[in-house]
Amino acid sequence: MPRPRLPDRVVGAYPDDKRRPDGPWSVVLVLDGRRVTERAAGESEARRLEARYRRDLSTEVRTAQDALEEWITWKAATIKPVSVAALRSSLPRFLGPVLGLPLTALRGKAEDLYARAVSLFAVVTQRLALQRAKEWGAWLVRKRWLTVNPFAHVEPVGRPNVGKPQLREDEAALFLQKALEIWDAGRTWAAIPAVLLLLGTRVSETQAVEVRDLDRGGAVLWIAKSKTDAGKRRLAVPDVLRERLLRLAEGKGPHELRARLLGAVAPSLVAPYRLGAGEAHGPRLPE
Repeated sequence: MPRPRLPDRVVGAYPDDKRRPDGPWSVVLVLDGRRVTERAAGESEARRLEARYRRDLSTEVRTAQDALEEWITWKAATIKPVSVAALRSSLPRFLGPVLGLPLTALRGKAEDLYARAVSLFAVVTQRLALQRAKEWGAWLVRKRWLTVNPFAHVEPVGRPNVGKPQLREDEAALFLQKALEIWDAGRTWAAIPAVLLLLGTRVSETQAVEVRDLDRGGAVLWIAKSKTDAGKRRLAVPDVLRERLLRLAEGKGPHELRARLLGAVAPSLVAPYRLGAGEAHGPRLPE
C-alpha cells in the first residue's frame, strides 16, 4: 500500500551547524510530497524565507488556472500585447481538463494533456503549446510551487508544414493590378496588400509604419517596429508605390510622429494571398 502523501507545509528554519548559529541556515519545506531545502546565508534571511513560505502555504489551494494567470501577468512585462493574447488563447486550451484543479493534479498528466492536444490541434499549434507549457512548468519549479516540471520530458510529435502557398509571377502581377485599381478608386485599405506584395513586409510591420517613416521624398520606407531588432530596416520604395504613399501622407505634418501611414486605413486585414475571398478581405484576382 503506497504511503500517504504529505501535505505541503513549512517544517522550519534551522542552522546548518547547531554549534554555529551565526553561520548558514536552511529552511525545510514539504512541497508536492517531497522534502525541499532552501539555503540561507544566516538566521535573519532564513526567518524571512520561513515567514514568506508560511504565508504562501496558508492561502487556499492554488489551481492551475491561478498559476497560469500569474505567469502570464509576469510575462506581460517583457512581451508584446499580441504575444500575451496568444498565451491566454493557447495554454488554457492545452490545459483544459486540469485548469480548475490544484497544481498537483498536473503530476502524471502531462503526456495525456499533450496526446489530447495532438488529437485536437494542428501540428504547429500543439507543438507551440507544448513549448509554452514547458516554459510555464519551469517557472512553477522556480517559484517552488512544484518540485518537478511536469512537461520537461514530453517529446513533441508530428512534422509541421513548411512554407505557405505562394503566388506565381503572373498571379502576383494580376493581384497587384487589382490592388492598385482598388486603391486608386479611393479604398485606401488596398495599400496594405500592395505594400506587402512589393516590399515583403509583415502585416504587423506595415500597420505600424508612421508618416515620418516615409523618407527621402517617398523613396525610402523605414521599418522601425518589428518582431525582432534584426527586422528593423530601410526599404527602397518602387516607383509604382512612391506617389501613392506620398498622397496618403499629404496633410500630415512632421510633428505628427504617431500618425499611422497605413494602419489607420486598414481596420481589418487577413492574409493578402487569400484569393477569391472578395474585396471585404482584400483584393480578389479577376476570374
